[in-house]
Amino acid sequence: MDATLISYHRLMPTNTVQITCCNFSNCISQAVYGEGHGSVDTSWGYYAMMSAVIKDCYITSSDTGCAFTILGKDGYYPGLGFADCVLANNIFTQIGNQAISLTAGTYAGQGALAMINNTLISCGVGVAASDRWDAVIRSCIIYGCTNAVTRSGTNSTTVSYNDFFGNATNFVGYPPTYGMQLLVNRNGTPCDLLYNIFQDPKFVSSSDFHLQTNSPCIDAGVGDPAYYDSYFPPSLGSVTNDIGTYGGPGAGQCIVPPATNLFTLTTTPYIGVTINPPSPGHYRLEYSSTLLGAGNWIQITNLDLTTVPFTYAEPVSSPARFYRAVKQ
Repeated sequence: MDATLISYHRLMPTNTVQITCCNFSNCISQAVYGEGHGSVDTSWGYYAMMSAVIKDCYITSSDTGCAFTILGKDGYYPGLGFADCVLANNIFTQIGNQAISLTAGTYAGQGALAMINNTLISCGVGVAASDRWDAVIRSCIIYGCTNAVTRSGTNSTTVSYNDFFGNATNFVGYPPTYGMQLLVNRNGTPCDLLYNIFQDPKFVSSSDFHLQTNSPCIDAGVGDPAYYDSYFPPSLGSVTNDIGTYGGPGAGQCIVPPATNLFTLTTTPYIGVTINPPSPGHYRLEYSSTLLGAGNWIQITNLDLTTVPFTYAEPVSSPARFYRAVKQ
């Protein structure tokens, strides 16, 4: 998918734009670009609010993953740029520069970024936050990067319940207490004062970023009930948030990356649907109807499948349906 531009120049905050279940690959500049740019009309200052949610996306082999900037223009009343962004349950891998870039220009207002349950692997910089931005980074895995998190200024202090492993440097621009293992978390794993751990997350493989059953990231994320795990699998352990893409309430929403969800469905109206899985695994069978619209999927059941075709018998009373099987 090509790079995406989000730019707003408004007097009042705009509606939130959502990018979900997308696959970005080989983007020359950045996969997603967002800009909150205030403007000036005669003697009045107009502020711009950029509001974006990026969820369940797979971003790979690009120069930059998500680049967000805030800025404005001079006038009798300057026009300021603001931002309020959310990144949840995404995977960033093989990003040459910054997986997440947060910059501010002249007449920037305030920028807020909430990162929860993302996985960043083999990037130049995981998160680079400039002053005027406040990045909250929680329950993320940052693995094999040159610099995991960097900041300028005194904001972006909430970097908690993450797993940093195999990075050349974990913290740039942070006090030395960040990364100093002085405690143990609820699992008994050594952690710093903000419950960040520094263990191998134990992915299933180098290309499959689900967690193995002995991963130290299981149940090691933020403990707030609002972020409890809801889908088992891909989440593991108890309902307490798992660190990484496959933890939290959004872990089962979409398959990441979509390429692993290739299969054949053969349907016979009012009889059933046959799944021919390309590989063994745990699948979630879902349906949508013409009344709901093809973008609204409802879970039917979870299945442990080999490569043998499986047929689901459709209820005789059900209306016409669309089906899909999502590998978890």
